Amino acid sequence: RYWGQSSVLVGDAAHVVHPLAGQGVNLGLQDAAALVETLLENRRQSRKLNDERSLRAYSRYRRSETELMARGIHGIRGLFSLQPLAVLRRLGIGLLARSWHGKDALIRRAAGLSANAPALARGVELGQLMR
Repeated sequence: RYWGQSSVLVGDAAHVVHPLAGQGVNLGLQDAAALVETLLENRRQSRKLNDERSLRAYSRYRRSETELMARGIHGIRGLFSLQPLAVLRRLGIGLLARSWHGKDALIRRAAGLSANAPALARGVELGQLMR
């Protein structure tokens, strides 16, 4: 669980991923953005800041996003650590390099800019969310 009665975990306190390409930092920043949005929604709905239902939803959301990224990082690490997969690795990287859509999707996900990312991570200003 990413939350308790008087605490919420974000970043490496909540999850640890292989340090490939600094994705742990990106995930931690997305955790913080999602938590701010959760707390603002609680305030907007006149709920307690530590409302169990919303913190459980925050935890599920961030756990699923982190798990997806952790599995992807693990897969990439595995591809580069096994020499017998060199041919497949070159083929896959070559295909990805030629695919604008594939590269864009991968970059957006890694940077925390996908449609499922917290609004703050996608560039929505805090002032807008506070209205």
